[in-house]
Amino acid sequence: MTKLLNFRFSTMALLMALLLSSWGLAQDADVETAPTASDAAATDVVAAEPASPAPQTQTPSLEQAYQREFAFLQGQKADLERRLSELRSRIDAEKRELQGEIRDLEASVIDLRGQGDRLDNLVFESERAVETAMDNTDLLASTFLQADFTLDEAYEPTHGEQAPRTDDVAALFSAASGVLDHAGKVSRGPGEFFLADGTRVSGDIIKIGRIAAYGLSSQGQGALAPAGDGELKIWPEPSGVEVAEALAA
Repeated sequence: MTKLLNFRFSTMALLMALLLSSWGLAQDADVETAPTASDAAATDVVAAEPASPAPQTQTPSLEQAYQREFAFLQGQKADLERRLSELRSRIDAEKRELQGEIRDLEASVIDLRGQGDRLDNLVFESERAVETAMDNTDLLASTFLQADFTLDEAYEPTHGEQAPRTDDVAALFSAASGVLDHAGKVSRGPGEFFLADGTRVSGDIIKIGRIAAYGLSSQGQGALAPAGDGELKIWPEPSGVEVAEALAA
């Protein structure tokens, strides 16, 4: 309602300005057409000649001025509505284009996040594989070091400070297998050992792998125990004699 009143006041002001302007032009025309003394004399001279009718200026009425202004405003309104419609169409097109770009960017972000997650998993698996390989390397090195002491002269490592190769592992297992085969056998052979009183005697030594050894001689017999420096001595137990005799048989 306020806009309509403002529009009407503006229209009336414009019409009043047009009327005042028309009235001013009419006054100027009356002043210019008023007869002077010289003009009257000239008129008397040519009074006999018929005068042609002078053109009359028609002042537009208020209704005509209002209709012209209304037609002008209607044209302005139609032009503004056309421009507004074009602007809305362009805005809608740009909005749809931006929405499409946003959807594409969101899809790209989701894809990149998926790739990032897969890369994180690969990095985690790689780190775990590296840790496992390092643990296996340490375990293998410890195994070779222990085998060097356990197998004695049956195995001598040749890889030095380098990581063991497949051939080194095969040689280690072959040497360990040979030691286990020998340790699981019962053997009998000549040897020396000490009696319970410390006398060194010669006789036969029966070895049950690396578990036990028994000495047999004419001076005495029985289970043998380590005496230091690779020497053996009879362990003073009565049952050892019976076992030694049973093994000899």
